[in-house]
Amino acid sequence: MRRLIVLIAGLIFLFAGSFTGVYFGLGWLAEQGFAWAEKPMNYDFVLKNGTVIDGTGKPRYQADVAIQRGKIAFIGYIEPPEGITVIDATGMFILPGFFDLYSRIDGVEDDGTKLDMLIRQGVTTMLFDHGTKTEETIAQHLQKAGQAKLSLNYGVLTGHQDLFVLPEAAEEEALPEEELPEEELPEEELPEEASPEEAAKKAEAAKKAETAKKAAAAKKAEATKPRPALADLERELDANLEQGAFGLSVNFDDEIGQQITYEEVLALAKILKERGALLAMTLPAETPDPEALLRRVVELHRVSGASVMLAPWPYWESGPPAKIDSMLASLKSAYADGNRFYVCLYPGMRQTVEVRQTLQRALSRYPLERIEIAQAGVAAEGYIGKTITEVAMETLRTPAEVVRALSADSTVQVTLRTANPERLQAISAAPYAALTVEPGTGYTNGDKEVIRDFLLHTVQTQGRILWEEVAVKLAARPAQLLRIADRGTLEKGKWADVVVVDPLILNGQARDKNPMRYVWVNGKLIYSQGRISDKDRGHGKVLRFKAQPLVLEPVVKATATEKEKANKVDQ
Repeated sequence: MRRLIVLIAGLIFLFAGSFTGVYFGLGWLAEQGFAWAEKPMNYDFVLKNGTVIDGTGKPRYQADVAIQRGKIAFIGYIEPPEGITVIDATGMFILPGFFDLYSRIDGVEDDGTKLDMLIRQGVTTMLFDHGTKTEETIAQHLQKAGQAKLSLNYGVLTGHQDLFVLPEAAEEEALPEEELPEEELPEEELPEEASPEEAAKKAEAAKKAETAKKAAAAKKAEATKPRPALADLERELDANLEQGAFGLSVNFDDEIGQQITYEEVLALAKILKERGALLAMTLPAETPDPEALLRRVVELHRVSGASVMLAPWPYWESGPPAKIDSMLASLKSAYADGNRFYVCLYPGMRQTVEVRQTLQRALSRYPLERIEIAQAGVAAEGYIGKTITEVAMETLRTPAEVVRALSADSTVQVTLRTANPERLQAISAAPYAALTVEPGTGYTNGDKEVIRDFLLHTVQTQGRILWEEVAVKLAARPAQLLRIADRGTLEKGKWADVVVVDPLILNGQARDKNPMRYVWVNGKLIYSQGRISDKDRGHGKVLRFKAQPLVLEPVVKATATEKEKANKVDQ
């Protein structure tokens, strides 16, 4: 009898333990987006009566969208019972969440308000250039990003600065930093009658001189370090990809980037091609022949076979029309080779060309390559119509020397050389163009509502591209470029990164209202009718690169009537 009681008790405990384990185990799996059985009416949100533009290239269609446990649960007709949160999307477009492929926002160090700026524009996934943070590894940075509980999905590119780290053996062999004698200002050199103000000025000058000498010594010590071998660079790149970087970012505008050779970049690009990762490049803001430089980049893309993305480059806006047309033809040709060559645009900072201003005012706001001389005295009359950078190149002087010479001429007036809106809109509408809300090298802070302006002018007002192409450009195509298979389109089973846009607000140009009415990140409603939800922050995911098979890019399918209405640019 006692043995029977013990056996029954054991079975009860075994059942209880198994049930508890299964219960909590299934709950945990459900939190990760897995479910053993369909629960069709147990949705978290239902978007009713919206127009779905799913990013697959299919024409838009009327449907309801259900979100459950972070993912798209169903698309079709839904009659939800009471108790389920229903969003009336009548007259609105339901699109996949947008990607920002070039962001300078650091998910670890920058405050959340910068991420809020992205969310308000419908961005649910961002890619950060880790290149300037060489004091930490990619793995350490991603771990910190996970602990930061970000409001959107976050991935990184490793920078070339991450690769140019000396091996330990080479570090030991590096020449020691030269010790410079300390130069202190002896007290007896100060006249006894010197005022406290004069003494403070001399002390400050001595401090600045000491700082400059230390910086020069550090630069000299850096120059004595041996250059890493190509094999070291390749090994470091491979390690960073293993740690989760989506690719490599090379900035040719910084000191190290200017020393990188074509052969080194080509070798690294071939590794990226083998792994299916991305090569992002920042071209110099000042270059004597931008057209030749772009041809070189296209050649590198074709020889290596790597996917390439160019960071925002001011020359697209400031270059002469004839050169820009030729360069855009090169971009179109490179993209046509396999849809793996992109240019990222920041189409902000617009100003009417006719507006004139003083040289001093322009210098405080704009890069030198965009400041064009509109009026000058007799001595500088030949410079009219040229930028400061162009004058410097023609006269074999530095831009600073040109600025000093022009500052002495009180009659000088300048204007901002910029592309007209038609050029910007035509480029941004092209399939090889991606958008970012962050400016790149050579830009100052400008218009932050880049995506709203793009949707208003390029899509709604001028009809250059269809909304179906918008979903592909801002979501599906970036996801495909980064080999992220479970995001970028609205399909059952994919993560619920969703944006709901009200075209009526967009058309009405009501600047006090945001046409992005709702934004979900991983199924959490982070933005609703103008407000960020504090309780739903922290549900963004840290994305790590995993080599995936290359999938075909979605093809936008539209009727002849729709194409005619859209007045699409030649692709």
